[in-house]
Formats: sequence, C-alpha cells, structure tokens
Amino acid sequence: MIEGKKFFAIRGYNKSGTNWLCRLLNLHPQISCTGEFHWYRITSQLIETINESENLREQDGLLDSIWQHLDRFIKESIVLGCDPEAIWVGDRTPSHIEPSIIIGARFFNLIRDGRDVVVSAAYHFFNNPEFFPKYNALPAIKQQLALFQADKNYFLLNPDQLLINETLAHDLAYFWNEAIVRNQHQIDQNPNLQCLEVRYEDLHRDTETARRRLYRFLDVDPEAAKPLGFNTLAGFEQEMPERFLRKGTVGDWRNYFTSKVSQMFDELAGETLVKLGYASSPKWVSESSQTGRETSRPGLGNSSKAVPQNLEQNLEQNLEQSSSDKALPTNELPSPEDITKTVSLKSKARSILAYGGLDGVVQRPMFDHDGGVFPHFAVAAGGCRIIDSIGRSYIDWMNGWGPVLLGYNRPEIGEAIKQQLPAGPSLSLMHPIEIEVAELLVEMIPCAEMVAFGKNGSDAVNASLRIARAVTGRDMILQCGFHGFHEWYTCLHPGVEGMPAGLREQVEPFPYNDLVALEALLNKHKGNVACVIMEPVNLKIPDDGYLEGVRKLTEKHGCLMIFDEMVTAFRLANGGAQEYFGVVPDLACIGKGMANGMPLSAVVGKREYMQRLPACGFGMTFRGETFSLVAAKTVLELLKREPVCQHLADVGRKVREQFKEVSKRVGVHCVLAGPEARMTIEFHDCGELPQANVRSLFLQECLKNGVMTNGTLLPSFAHDDQAIAESMVAFEAALKVVASAIESGRIDATRPHGGSPTGPRAFVSNGFLEVVEQENDVVTVRGWMLLEDGAPDSLEILSKSGAMVPCECQRRPDLQDAFPNHATAVLAGYEAKLPELDFRKDDQYEFTIVAHRSDEVAFRCLVVKQIVASNSDVAGPFSTNDGVLYI
Repeated sequence: MIEGKKFFAIRGYNKSGTNWLCRLLNLHPQISCTGEFHWYRITSQLIETINESENLREQDGLLDSIWQHLDRFIKESIVLGCDPEAIWVGDRTPSHIEPSIIIGARFFNLIRDGRDVVVSAAYHFFNNPEFFPKYNALPAIKQQLALFQADKNYFLLNPDQLLINETLAHDLAYFWNEAIVRNQHQIDQNPNLQCLEVRYEDLHRDTETARRRLYRFLDVDPEAAKPLGFNTLAGFEQEMPERFLRKGTVGDWRNYFTSKVSQMFDELAGETLVKLGYASSPKWVSESSQTGRETSRPGLGNSSKAVPQNLEQNLEQNLEQSSSDKALPTNELPSPEDITKTVSLKSKARSILAYGGLDGVVQRPMFDHDGGVFPHFAVAAGGCRIIDSIGRSYIDWMNGWGPVLLGYNRPEIGEAIKQQLPAGPSLSLMHPIEIEVAELLVEMIPCAEMVAFGKNGSDAVNASLRIARAVTGRDMILQCGFHGFHEWYTCLHPGVEGMPAGLREQVEPFPYNDLVALEALLNKHKGNVACVIMEPVNLKIPDDGYLEGVRKLTEKHGCLMIFDEMVTAFRLANGGAQEYFGVVPDLACIGKGMANGMPLSAVVGKREYMQRLPACGFGMTFRGETFSLVAAKTVLELLKREPVCQHLADVGRKVREQFKEVSKRVGVHCVLAGPEARMTIEFHDCGELPQANVRSLFLQECLKNGVMTNGTLLPSFAHDDQAIAESMVAFEAALKVVASAIESGRIDATRPHGGSPTGPRAFVSNGFLEVVEQENDVVTVRGWMLLEDGAPDSLEILSKSGAMVPCECQRRPDLQDAFPNHATAVLAGYEAKLPELDFRKDDQYEFTIVAHRSDEVAFRCLVVKQIVASNSDVAGPFSTNDGVLYI
C-alpha cells in the first residue's frame, strides 16, 4: 500500500496556520494531506512504556522491530486517508517535530508570530471550553465564557478582555515558546532531517511565491498546481466568532495585547521572539503599550474597537501586493481622517464628475429614492469582499455589476497582465492574443463562428443590431430586457433626455414568456422586423418551450434572433444561456465575466451574418487592447478546467434554500427569483408599504451588517460557505427590521438613511437640519438632534479651518410629543449663528455639527453645500443621521 509513496508532515504550534498550509499543498495533484492524526500521542506513550520496561530494552532487535512496524502502520493509515493518485502523502498535526514518528519523512516547520498565535488560541479556547477543563473551571474565566456565549462579538467589542486571565495568557505564551524551542532542538539534533521552515507571514505577504517554494521542497513542478482559490487566498477567513473563523491578520495581537500581557509574553518568550526576527529587541513591549490596549479605558472607548493607526497606508500597501496577500481589515469604527478624506472625495465627485457617482447613474439607481446608503468609494478588494474608503469590509454580491466572475484580484490574471506589459496595451498592429481569445470563444459558445471585440456591452449590442439591419434590410427592432445606454434602447425611457425624434418608432418592447404577444408584434410589423433581441433569462426562468418558440417565430418571419448574454455568458454555463437551455441564436453579445472585470465585450455569431460587420462601420481604437484580452484568455482557460459554473449554481442553490428558511422564520414573504447564478430579491405582501420602499430598507440594513447587494445576487467563484453563512446573518437581521416596518405600517421617517450607517459616522442619532439662512455676513443654522439616550449635553459647529461656534438650546415641545420615551427630547432643538467669513469658502459651506455627552464626542455630521448664492436660504428638513449631508 505504501510502496511508491513519499511522506511528509506539517508541524507547527496550535493556531499557527497548519490548516492553510495543508490546503495550499493540496492544490498540487501529486500531493495529498488530510491530517490530523496526532501520532505523537501514540509514540509518546510508547516511549514512556519502553523507558519503564527493562525487558524490552534487553531484547536485541525488538525495539527496532517495534518502530518499523509502527512506522508502517502510521504510513498505511496516512495513505488510506489521502488521494490514492498522489505521490506525496502527508500528516498535518499542530505538534512538535518528531523524526521517529514517520521515518524518512520530510517536515514543514511552520512558524507564526507567537503573539498572534496567543490571540487565535485564546479564541479557540473560548469557542471550545469543553476541551480545556483546566481553564474553564476558573471562576474568572466562567464569567468571561458566559459573556462570550451570550454575545459572540464580545471580544471584538472588548478586545482588552480576551487575555485578561493571567493563567490562560501565561500558558499560551509558554507553550508557544516551548514548541518553537523543542522543534529547533530536533532540527539541530538531526542534521540529516529534511525540514523546510515556513513563515506564516510569508504566506500572507506573497502566497504564490511561498507555495511554489513548498512544491519545490517536495520536488514537484509548481506549474502543475491549481491556481489559488477562494479558500487558499490570504485573508479568506473573516471574523465569525460564533464559528471560530479568524481572519488570520498579521499583527492582530496589537488589538488585544495590553501592556501587562506584553510584559508577561516578553518574560516567557521574548528571547525567542527576537531570535525569530518578530521583534528587533525587548523594546517592542514599551512600543506596543503606546498603541496597545489597557484594561481601564474610560467612557465610550470601552465598548468599541480600536481604529487602525494607519488605515490609508495599510490599504495602499494591500493594493501594491498580490491578491493572495489580501488580509481584509475588520469593520473598525472609521477614523476622522478617513471620514474627512471620503467626504472630500464625494464632494469633488459631485462637482467634477458629470454623473456625480455610481449611485447617480440614470439607469442604475441603487436605492430608488433614498439616495445613498451605498458606500462611496472602494479602495481594495479580494475574493468576494470589498473595502470602502473608510476601511469597512463587505461581502459583495454585485461583483462590479457582474463582471467579477472569479472573485476580485485573481493572482493568475494579474500575473498574465504582468507578462503582457512589455508588449503594451495598445499597438498600431494586431497582437496574436486577439486571435487566441477569439478561437476560445468559437470553441466555447454554440453560435460563435466569428468574433468582433468591443469594450462594453453597449458596443456589442449596437454592433449586433447593425448587422441585423444590414442582413435583413429592415429597421424595426423588438426587444426584451436591459441593453445598455445607446439611443436605440434608452429612447424607450421617457425620462432620458437628448433622444433624437423618431427613434421610438423603430423599437418596440415585448413581454417575457409570452409567445402570443411576440407573434402579435411580428405580425403587426410584418416584413419590417430586423431582429428580436432579448436577455434569454433575467428575473424569471423561461417557460418550457418559450425560447424554442422565439427561435421558430424569428425563422418564420425572416428576422435574426439575438441573445444579449452580457450577464449569462460564462455564468449559467461556459457557453452561456444558449448552451444551458439548448437554444442557439443567430448572434450573441457577451462580456462582463469574460475578463473578470477588465473592460472587454464581443459580438459573436454565424459567419454568414458576422462577415457583414466591416460594412457596418464598426470599429474603435481600443478594440484590441491586450491587457483585457490576456485577462480574458486566462479566464476562459480556467473555465475550461475548473467547474466555475457548477460552483456558482451550488452557491446560488444554498443561498436560495437558506434564505427561504430565514424569511419563513422571520415571517416576511420574500423570494429569490431567477436562475441560481443570478437571483433577485422580490418582496410580497408588504401591507401598506410600497414594495420599493421595503426593498430599499432591506438593502440598507444589509449594508449595516456587512453585506453589499443592490437586490441582485451574482455569486462568484470566490463565494464560499463562510460568505453564505455571514450573509444569512445579515439577511436575517435585515428581514427582522423589515418585518417590524411591515407590522407597524410605516418606515419611520427619522430612522437613519442615506450615506451608510456603517459608513462615515461614529454613533447613532436622530435629527434633521431644518433651516440654513443667509443674512448679511451671518449664516443661521437651526435643527434638532437626539442621541440614543436623549438630547445631547451640548452641540457645537466647527468650520473647516477650526473655528467653533456653540449652539444655543431651543425648546421643542413637538419633539417631546414625537419621542415620549426620551424625557429630554424637548431640549433637542438647536440654533447657531455662523460668521460667513469662517464658514464659507469657494462658493460652498462646509461645517461639522458635533454633539457631546459627558465631555465626549457622541456624534458628528459633516454638512456640505456647494455653489452658494449670495443670499440663498436652504429649505429643509435634511436628515443628519448618517453623518454626512450634501445640500
């Protein structure tokens, strides 16, 4: 059984990353490691028995025979648990290196900063106290266990409490040091031992380079390994304390170590820490105490997470590294600097970008009428998660509005683009990569016999219509679905300006899943229909025979059938909806997922039609841009060898099943409509509330809980069970708010909306800026503000330059009636008179309203008004709940 097999073992202290290292090795087809067998327990008992038995030691050859039989038994057990096709089979156990356990094996000695190990091991204990009876019997730890079991976020909110028990902190530091020292002793005592030291931090910094080193140590070809996937990228684990899923962030100990814990660790393991290079000297103790946590922080700070000291710098470093090094930051409270920078960017966007920002695009309103819960700017992303400009991390179900099929920052795509750099993106001649990608598309897409590239969906769709009109000599277009921003389609929307007269007469929409209606239109425009263009599937699954019926009707009436597969291509199947449903159109428009976020589209189709394209005046400067094409080649080749579409369907199926259970449990009638790889949330039975408002409320609440969706769920290859589990927690929390709103029959007008409650704001408030009046050189501001526990103790208004004006309290009996549970609501009104000289600059107001509670800042809202007329007044009210207000 073991003949022809080679053996290895992964060794490292508990919570040092052995599981991750095991998964990285298993990406290679010649390597298989399942662990954990804990063979050291058997051998340690055996050694003890031998030492106590003089008879065993006295019999010649008996000990050697015992070890040989034990070695064979262990190796056969390892083989049984591994892939039978693998050459290298291994054991993963977070224990000491013991060369006598698996004779002749190679060893990976995994080392991680002991301070980070202590944090992860402490979390491991609190999630599994039954395995550690020595500690869970301690009275102080019992209290901590009760708090943690009641709220799994307890230590995230109170990080200085994690290591407060001296016995636990002491033992975790001691045993880490003991493991490191013992392993080094074994290496020193066995000069012929084949052992590779692996640093956890190196895996994070450059996973791709580090794992190639692992393969070379086992004498296998790194090029034969599978690419990094969603569960092998650095930072793929996010904080889920209830399931003990830790992010594994390098340097996370700084969020949990107090000066006392740092001193204790240094006494027990400081020398080892310095020898390993994790600290240059014992000075790390005093340095960490300046930024670390104390157990006696007063006031509001005692219940909130620390703000990263250099968030912007850390994010920039993340962007410079490969995606495999992404350790996405936790959802800390944003720093004032990040808030200020984000608000400044948003102000500039509204001033200099004609569309103002993504949430203002005409055809893609994010939240109907609420205008801005969507986080403002993305600065980094990895896998299925995205980070905004204030450091918040979200599970992203939109994936760049669909293009990010494989997940953000796939390393092999970045590497392919890097290899293409010497040739440059745009050339005066064609590059061979254009032919290579076209050949892959012809191979994969049923209708594709020829290909023409564009840069976005509107390019490809418009080209397909020109071909149809050229082929048929007709003008009329029948359409169903969404098809971009070009005039032929947007002319159907009355609110879109700038449309030439007469276009509307040449386009007519038809309803989905209604063959009778389509046939009526074809008869109505008989002899003048150039094509029927449609999304083959959108919110609804096609009825049995529907697409086949459309195919027959187009053939009967002599017009072309065009599938707009910008979303469905490579998502439902490698060949798109036409492969999935078995209905082949004449032409198809593809894009989005084809290059995993790089700008590229194509129109493909039958040769007899596509060859008319040169006569249609189709062409663009960046058609053959090579970076997008090489990205597409990488994606298409990966699609051929990996079950991407199956994974998307599996993720969608799990989400649909679990969402159904959650909605039923909460008591809200909502469903996920559409195919599993492209689902849309639909609300029903909303009582007196409009469905659009309920949907908007749900999306806002999802964002509060770290999940980003515009109502459509587009799974990527990076979405995994953990992302699903976290999303379900967010969905359930959001649905509970929706259920409350439906039951009451109203969505409270004073509830936070706009600008993301999880975005640029520090604490919760209710309030409105009601009036901004300009008279002479004074700006008068009036409004009201309530904190969670009533009216603030004081309010002030700060200018951008630092000038401060205190607000006068205004009694508001109307608020006392509106908020009977707040005894101080009557004192929530305020007024301030601001000197224009300090508060107006460059034709705009920009000031911050600051609320205080017990001499602490309890809430702040930045107010920006652009293009100020000389004597303009502002008619409110405007909500100040989200911390940012644009007038």
